[in-house]
Amino acid sequence: MKVREGRCLRETDHVQHRRDGAPSWREDCACDEHERMAEGRGREAGSERFQPGTHQLGPRLDGHGVISNNRHPGAWEVVMAARDREEILTRYRRLREISTRHHSDALRFIPRSTLLEQARRLGLTAGKMLVADSMDELTLAFDLCLYTAAPGRSRGIDRYARSAGVAPGSDEDLMLKAMGQAIFSVFRVERPHETAGLLVRDLMREEGLWLVDENLERTAPVGLTLAMRVSRPETFAMTCGVMVPTNAVLIDEVLEEVQGRVRGEPGAIANDRRFITAIYRIAVMSGIMDQIGFASPG
Repeated sequence: MKVREGRCLRETDHVQHRRDGAPSWREDCACDEHERMAEGRGREAGSERFQPGTHQLGPRLDGHGVISNNRHPGAWEVVMAARDREEILTRYRRLREISTRHHSDALRFIPRSTLLEQARRLGLTAGKMLVADSMDELTLAFDLCLYTAAPGRSRGIDRYARSAGVAPGSDEDLMLKAMGQAIFSVFRVERPHETAGLLVRDLMREEGLWLVDENLERTAPVGLTLAMRVSRPETFAMTCGVMVPTNAVLIDEVLEEVQGRVRGEPGAIANDRRFITAIYRIAVMSGIMDQIGFASPG
């Protein structure tokens, strides 16, 4: 079975809920819905990025520096921006292809018993059978099998990496190492990146991140919050194939479920398998995964 990557959002459901004394990152999940809708966008990749009257462009995260400090760029500047974008997307597509292949091959290192165990935690089994309404729900179980493990047990992605036999220094090696170091968190879409992708905010670690994902770039409105795993094979980050729309209500349920069992700094909590499992289980039970659909990259 192949793990398919590159999802788009069918719709978003931003249920608002805020509690006094809630952690700041949880409060960020409950921004005003009308403000989000006003800031949302529905544009195709490669659309115009220079808008008269907008703020001056500063140094970009892609390392190419400033394109222009003028509100009305010349033709050569527009060409330069397009070239940079195409270079970035070409690199992204190459790494996405490798990532998809790695994920598919790594599934062979997941014992059926482990898959059933993780699926059972998400409410996706009936006896010894897998039961799910969609491939999206099963992908949550695959993610847990590949990227998490109980103490004293190895992760599926690590077992695969030991036997993959990729050439040192190759793109395959680069991507596989990045996947092994992938992080999980709750992210909020801040704005489009000046060249390609999105600038997102890791609400738990309180860090900014440049994320390249062509489908998210087209469909994710500003203010959307997603629980997802990301790797960073380049200056930009990439999704690892799973994303769950979140809101303050869902996060409150998750924290209530893991309270007393998951402790530590926000980054450690975010990567804790019990925290991730709770998010996935509540997403399945609430039907929120119906908001996610598969789409071909590009």
